[in-house]
Amino acid sequence: MTCSLNQIDQTSRKAARGAGLPWGLADDVGKSVRWLHTYDLSGVSMLVALLDRYDHFGYKDLAAESLEGTWKARQGVLSPLLAGASLSDCIDRPGVDPIVTGIIAYPILAAGFIGNIAQIEDHAFKLTWPGVSLYCQRGGLRLDGTSHAIEIETAEFLCCQRADSERTCRSPRIGEVSIEPGVWNRLEQYAQRTYVEATDASRLAGAGAGLNDND
Repeated sequence: MTCSLNQIDQTSRKAARGAGLPWGLADDVGKSVRWLHTYDLSGVSMLVALLDRYDHFGYKDLAAESLEGTWKARQGVLSPLLAGASLSDCIDRPGVDPIVTGIIAYPILAAGFIGNIAQIEDHAFKLTWPGVSLYCQRGGLRLDGTSHAIEIETAEFLCCQRADSERTCRSPRIGEVSIEPGVWNRLEQYAQRTYVEATDASRLAGAGAGLNDND
């Protein structure tokens, strides 16, 4: 099936919220997944795999215990969504370049946060994890690595640092994106968790057609 980049953004946003993330972070998830798909990277499938893998975990256990030194999670594996959001906040601060994490799940999802920051703020960044080197700047991406390494489930580390502008970058795509129907359906299942079933109380409060629906 084909989806617009806007559909990917909004549905990923709702899916992240449905999985328990606050709306502000969910907004950033949607934007980062959209950025990945502008460069033909599997943002939706990686997000679904992550949500399925950690659906019953408390997200605080997947966050970095400290942003000093090597970032490590309480449960041993960092969430790329939480790490990506923290990277976005920290990478421009003096004295924190480079930033290195410990074990992290699906590092390509964290890279999406940095790619989005590069696009918005016109900065260039280089990210590396075992077998992968990713360079991003506004309007461009260079990615070296095998598909297995790029979409790896768990990486031993992720390193993020500022970089100089690069000329040998590919440009973002424009237009619709092809998504496997089963993956998209699973994403929508998470998004549907944000919908609240109608009750008599909600109808009296103004939702829907009210208690007397004569249409």
